[in-house]
Amino acid sequence: MHLSSAARRIIAAFTGLVVVFLWAPIVYAGLLAFNKEKSIIFQGFSTEWWGPTLRDEEVRRALWGSAKTALASTIIALILGTL
Repeated sequence: MHLSSAARRIIAAFTGLVVVFLWAPIVYAGLLAFNKEKSIIFQGFSTEWWGPTLRDEEVRRALWGSAKTALASTIIALILGTL
């Protein structure tokens, strides 16, 4: 299929908008994870919230459960992928 240059530019622009639409919330959430204040407006970089969060036993248990699930699914995918 042969597309005109205008059609290619429109498709490229649309693809770019879709990528930004999908990635912007992820990047914003990651940025807010290091926000200095408890606010949805970024106030500056800080790691002060990470200490209390990681000391919480329930959070550590949830992270460990996620890590075990990720490891198990990776192993299963590797086995199924080599069949």
